[in-house]
Amino acid sequence: MSEGKLCGFLAGIVLGSIFLCPNLYADKNSRLIGKVPYSTVDSVYRHLVNEHNMPRNDYFILVYGRAQKEYIFKKDRKNNFEILKEYNISTGRNGFGNKTKSGKTSTGSFRIHKKYGTDAPIGTIFEYLINTKRIAEIERSEKKTKKRLLLTRVITLEGLDLINKNMLERGIYIHGTNEEGLIGEPASDGCINMINRDIIDFYDFIKLRDFGQIVE
Repeated sequence: MSEGKLCGFLAGIVLGSIFLCPNLYADKNSRLIGKVPYSTVDSVYRHLVNEHNMPRNDYFILVYGRAQKEYIFKKDRKNNFEILKEYNISTGRNGFGNKTKSGKTSTGSFRIHKKYGTDAPIGTIFEYLINTKRIAEIERSEKKTKKRLLLTRVITLEGLDLINKNMLERGIYIHGTNEEGLIGEPASDGCINMINRDIIDFYDFIKLRDFGQIVE
């Protein structure tokens, strides 16, 4: 065998080993699932199961502020985490925290409390969780509007941890927004804003009392 062929053969063995045995070259906990470290996803899953009695085979929602992403994860039969859904979002422009009237997005575990807006047309405006029957103009450029609106679907959240028991009282919701151009950066008043077509998809997928967690 020539030197060139021998080098190619050895390189193939090394590369094959990497694909077959990735844990030889990278610690499992440092790998990313989407844009979230495996260790973070695993920690959230364990917390929801052990502290809040989430069934082990349930899917769960993870809002990951650092990447401005929302995921729905589930453990598969091989004990790996699978991404069922992935969305771009916008969290609070004031950052994260659980203080009342702070304009910050809550952190911690939650359960889906109620869902508002079934079959409402895209862009429908909600005020105090009531469908106004009015349709908003949606801004898709990267600029702020005069008033941030709750559009299309609204999902209320019940805080489960001691630090975020006031989540429902604070009005930290998941909803569509009239500021779609700002999705992907912190720009909300504390809620989790979504593109209107995405909130419909998310709304139709999830159920009442589904578990989730918000991580800064």
